[in-house]
Amino acid sequence: MPRHQRAMASMPKRRVGNPIPAPVPAPAARAPNQLPCLKTLSLAVMMTQNRKPAEPEFSGFSGKRQHSHEVPEPTPKCGRTSRIIAQVANALKKGTANKSAQALRNAARLIPRSIDPFILSLQVFQVGMCPDDYISRSPSPVDEDEDDVIEQEKLCAEKRTEMERQYNMLLTLIPGLKKEIKRLEDDEPDALHTLADFLDDMAHKARSDDVGALRYMVLNYLPKGPKYPPLDTDLKDRRGFENVTTGRLLCPRTHCPTSIRTLIFCASVRDGDTEVTAHDYPSFLYDQEEYDPEEMDKGFLRSALLAMCFKSLFLGPRNAKKRAGEKENGPGKPPLAQKYNITSVTPRHIAYVAVLVRFILNSQAQWAQIDSNFDASEFFHILVGLFEGPSSDPLWSKATIAWWNKEIFNKATLQKGTRENGSHSRKSAHEKLAEQRAARAAALTRTGSSNSAA
Repeated sequence: MPRHQRAMASMPKRRVGNPIPAPVPAPAARAPNQLPCLKTLSLAVMMTQNRKPAEPEFSGFSGKRQHSHEVPEPTPKCGRTSRIIAQVANALKKGTANKSAQALRNAARLIPRSIDPFILSLQVFQVGMCPDDYISRSPSPVDEDEDDVIEQEKLCAEKRTEMERQYNMLLTLIPGLKKEIKRLEDDEPDALHTLADFLDDMAHKARSDDVGALRYMVLNYLPKGPKYPPLDTDLKDRRGFENVTTGRLLCPRTHCPTSIRTLIFCASVRDGDTEVTAHDYPSFLYDQEEYDPEEMDKGFLRSALLAMCFKSLFLGPRNAKKRAGEKENGPGKPPLAQKYNITSVTPRHIAYVAVLVRFILNSQAQWAQIDSNFDASEFFHILVGLFEGPSSDPLWSKATIAWWNKEIFNKATLQKGTRENGSHSRKSAHEKLAEQRAARAAALTRTGSSNSAA
């Protein structure tokens, strides 16, 4: 029998009378802002473990809701594998992932840069989706000090408010998430775990890339002069308070006015006699020429080092030392500002770069939130709180953001007709010209009316 006849004979026979199956229609094209990969991630996780979708392990997503008096602790993964996250990341790396997955990855990489480098996505989802379930902590045992209880309630409320803010920022940042989040809550609780893992994983990689981009470039941006001798090594463990240059930049400005005081202070920190916490603003945050101990917000968050690191990260290393408006584009990947269409600076951008610079200057070999007594997450939120918190100064905040927008993007952001101190500015030539023309027109009208009356 000829080969083609044998092939046909081996094919399964279709019963007479059965209609030919209709071709499966091609899936409808998805808009770029839709995220079909959310459900795919969840189902793939379940298939790799050969199990059914798990019931939610935390209150607030299904069943009867139970009020909690605290911000929730992260829910255990209960054996869930991260293999699917690696597979998706590998597909993204190879360029075989669809546009929706790429959009999700790009959005996730922006999370540490524009929201919070220490974000815990699952906690944020829990609080953001069920804000009423996490009421402020009621007073604890009667033997606990009343002032301590009030302080605990305040901290818990502040943390919850911050997570609600982060949740809303995530909905804005990630395309399609606002529509998907309700379905994930009702139908695919396991997908929510997977999504949180994916977002955190991509965010951590982005932060790691940013640290790598600045780790050695920052040596080119350090201040010059007798007070800042050049670093004789690029070894990370020789930085921090082990070195007078980096130590001077890390110590509070009030404690290191001279080189001798800097050496004494650094030795005291190394010996454990002096603690440096997130509340001790490091000197690298200040414009050293404007620093005033009687007016400590003068020149604060306007240092040349911080601005150059910001430019290096968001505009590219070739633009780090250029003046505002002098931008040079080169070959290779586009800088972050161009890729994400970032055209203005936010307080969280500034705080993020400050956290990176602080880590790069210290002696830690690996990224860690805690450096002795210094908590980098607390440091981040303290800086953000200067702009967004209840004790923020609107005039200082507006002036500081205006300085950054001028320094980075060469544009002013002060409202028309106001100065930094809120007073009215002088009239422009255009406004004066318009007023003069209006006055002449009014005079001619009055003259014409007088002649007519005569």
